Amino acid sequence: MVESQDFVSPERFQFDTDGTSDFTRTLDRSQDSLGRYTGWDLKDGSTTENSVAYDYSVTDGHLSGVSNPQSSNQQFTYSYLML
Repeated sequence: MVESQDFVSPERFQFDTDGTSDFTRTLDRSQDSLGRYTGWDLKDGSTTENSVAYDYSVTDGHLSGVSNPQSSNQQFTYSYLML
């Protein structure tokens, strides 16, 4: 499932003369079958400018890592303390 949200810059940041915005982006968020966010893509039209992917543990379902597939795909891992 993908949900999209468009972002348009405020009028004070519009620099063109025809009245259209120079800054419009779409944030596409994806979810898995359990309703958990699996990441997002920041797009300018069809071009992805940035993206993030979330990973979840297969044993307990907790968030286990966040990565940027566009760059080196270096993953930042999460761990949880048992109290």
